[in-house]
Amino acid sequence: MITFLQVEGITKGKVLYSFKDKVITELTIDSRKASVSEGSLFFAIQGARNDGHDHIQELYNRGVRQFIVERNIVFKHLNDVNVLQVKSSVEALQLIAASHRKQFSIPVIGITGSNGKT
Repeated sequence: MITFLQVEGITKGKVLYSFKDKVITELTIDSRKASVSEGSLFFAIQGARNDGHDHIQELYNRGVRQFIVERNIVFKHLNDVNVLQVKSSVEALQLIAASHRKQFSIPVIGITGSNGKT
């Protein structure tokens, strides 16, 4: 298990908003497929065709309360969120995955999709 504040330490990000240190149970990058739980952490990734930052309000409305962003986002009237700003959301995701993998001594296989996010 990992908490939001542990994610801060792993990624060396800057906390923009801190409501409550919650356990992270799910990492998500696709707003269309994001399942909503108290432990969801959404990574706002900027791509050639889409920008995850554009979907933060929608995800908040669906119940997501923890976000990793690349730029300073103003969360007006949202006082129950945890938001961490990093240089690169993709790099932050990779650092968290590497930290998790270090807990095990098994082979790792990586497979990517056409956009490099899968």
